[in-house]
Amino acid sequence: MKQKFKLMTLPLILLGMMSGCEFLKQEEAPAPDQGGGGITIPLTPERLLSQAERAQAVRICDAVQDARFRYETYQDREVRMNFDIAQQSCGASEFTASGNYNAFIRKSITGEISLEAPTNSGILTDMLTDRHPFLESFCQKIFSGAEVSNTQSLTSDRLRFIFTSTTTMDGLEVIRYSKNRQGEMVARNGEAYRLHTARSTSTPELQGLVMERIQALPCDTPNQTRRFRQTLKQVLKAI
Repeated sequence: MKQKFKLMTLPLILLGMMSGCEFLKQEEAPAPDQGGGGITIPLTPERLLSQAERAQAVRICDAVQDARFRYETYQDREVRMNFDIAQQSCGASEFTASGNYNAFIRKSITGEISLEAPTNSGILTDMLTDRHPFLESFCQKIFSGAEVSNTQSLTSDRLRFIFTSTTTMDGLEVIRYSKNRQGEMVARNGEAYRLHTARSTSTPELQGLVMERIQALPCDTPNQTRRFRQTLKQVLKAI
């Protein structure tokens, strides 16, 4: 029998969306350490989070932890997400739509949360929670009340956290650096997230929901970046 789904919190999701990509515009070249998702940003000296950054980090970590708790209550494949996918090729100034796809939330035997999506969709299947490799150590420090810097270690790599915001939502960019053949730390890729936190909604079902995600990767041509964007349009639950 074909599985039926009902729409979850669609009106509130739509209120959270913005026309266009106010977040991570290519044409706005950021100064170092000011975000923008560009992976040409150099690794500047590490520093402690400012008071405002820490407040935002607390909201984000609280929200993605709430999201994990919520996902863990779902049955495997019970919830389906619908995404618009777009790409920005090397040297291009704008994103080009590449399709609309569905993905199911999956729960592994070990409890790992991920998305199951068509292989040709381009959907990024790892889900942002407080146990994501980018955030696990960072959020543990935030939860413990310890001092936290804007740079964290992941194996031999370094992760630079940049906190951004729109008029309604919190945003987080994570740039990953590793050593090149000369032993210099260079940016390898970047991720940017725009998500619901306590700043944008008090609705429990929306906490930690990533509305837009952009992944930036290097091109063969120096100082050029290609980007992949997925924008959440609907969340549906099986009935």
